[in-house]
Amino acid sequence: MNDISFDSFELIKYLDHQKYDNQRTISNALRISLGKTNRLLTELSTSRYINTNNSLTEKSKLLVERNRPKRAIILAAGSGLRMIPINNNVSKALLNVKGEILIERLIRQLHEINIMEIYIIVGFMKEEFEYLIDKYKVKLIVNNEYFTRNNLYSLFLEKNHIENCFIVPCDLYLKKNHLKMMNFNLGI
Repeated sequence: MNDISFDSFELIKYLDHQKYDNQRTISNALRISLGKTNRLLTELSTSRYINTNNSLTEKSKLLVERNRPKRAIILAAGSGLRMIPINNNVSKALLNVKGEILIERLIRQLHEINIMEIYIIVGFMKEEFEYLIDKYKVKLIVNNEYFTRNNLYSLFLEKNHIENCFIVPCDLYLKKNHLKMMNFNLGI
C-alpha cells in the first residue's frame, strides 16, 4: 500500500463493497470534501486502480486482498479487576451475557467473516480457555506475567502475527457483527 495514500485506500475499500453512485455519496460516506473525493478518483484512475466507470481494477482488488485482515488476536490475559465481583470465579471473557459466552460469541463473529486463524492470549484462569482449542481450533498463547504486565506485553508475545489482523478485547459484545464492515469483505 506504499504507492497510495490512506484516503485513497479508504476509497478503494468503499468501492470494494459499494457500487459507484456519485462523488457526493462517496464524500459523505468517507467524511471527506467533495474536492478531495474528485482528486482521489482522478489519482486512482490515473494510477489504474479504478477504470473509467469507477469500478475496481484487478490491481486494486489485489491491493485490497493483500491488506484484508487474515487473523485475529483476542486479548484475554487480564483478571478484569474492574468487573469484580461479577467475575470472582470466572474470567471476564467467559462470562455469560444474554445466553452466550462472550469470547465464544466473538469467535463466531470472527468466523462469520472468514477469520479462522485466531490467537487468544490468556493468563488469568488460563486453563479455563483450553476447551476453545478443540471447539473452535484457536491457538492459546500464555502470558504468565499478566498480573504485572499489560496488553502491550501480551501483544509482544504475538508480535509475529500482528500483520493484517484484528486485535480485540475478550469482553467485547457486539450486538451486530460490526467486524463485517471493518473487514471490507465483498458480499458479506
